[in-house]
Amino acid sequence: MNLPSKNETLTKSIIGIAGILLLLFCLSRIGSTSFLNLLGLQKINETIYFVSRLLNWACLLLLFLYARKIEKEDLLICKEKKYQFLSYFISIIGIFIVLIVGGFIIQTLLSLTGYNDKSARLFEIVALMKNNKPLLVFTALTAGIVEELIFRGYMLPRLVNIFKSPFLGIAVSSILF
Repeated sequence: MNLPSKNETLTKSIIGIAGILLLLFCLSRIGSTSFLNLLGLQKINETIYFVSRLLNWACLLLLFLYARKIEKEDLLICKEKKYQFLSYFISIIGIFIVLIVGGFIIQTLLSLTGYNDKSARLFEIVALMKNNKPLLVFTALTAGIVEELIFRGYMLPRLVNIFKSPFLGIAVSSILF
């Protein structure tokens, strides 16, 4: 059996990360004005929005197949570690502090730069969700499952391996997210 070299493994990880980021970027353009104009639409509708969420699941499936067939790895390569209760408790408190401080900083920056205006696209999507509860649930599941599996499950451990630093891997994964 021929085992892949360390460089081959890292190269395949980089290609996988770059590929999924490119796919996700392309998918993010589905709700854009230029894409909707191409379809002859003025605003996003339930079908287009549903298909965009479905395509996120397709990206996850492609990534799973890439990891299994090309990288010859599982999608999730992190091993679970056991910590003491106090470590979990301190981590949760730390996360809340980071979220509160980070939210305050982001809100302040948005207010100072004028980017705090209401988004017309956001109002369109909110209107879609109000009238279609199953679409709301599907969107929440897509965000909660697909995004976490891609960014935290697939990318994070591979970025840690690439950079040989948990801190740098977490930072880059967070920025990419």
